Amino acid sequence: PMSVEMIQRAYALQQGGRLAEAEALYRTALAGGGGDVTGWFLFALALYQQQKTREALSAINNALMRDPAHPDSLMM
Repeated sequence: PMSVEMIQRAYALQQGGRLAEAEALYRTALAGGGGDVTGWFLFALALYQQQKTREALSAINNALMRDPAHPDSLMM
């Protein structure tokens, strides 16, 4: 699906330190509440890396709703 490809591109941007661009791509990929636990976790991480704590918490909640036992989300 398109959203998986977008999340992969966003993650590559995130790894390259291009956090604002990654955030925008994650937002597009996850629009409408879609996406899996990994996409939401990576989005939360990108937000957290930009010190957008409140938004990061919201994204982590979305990840945990998809998988309450997701280890990375639980550690964040």
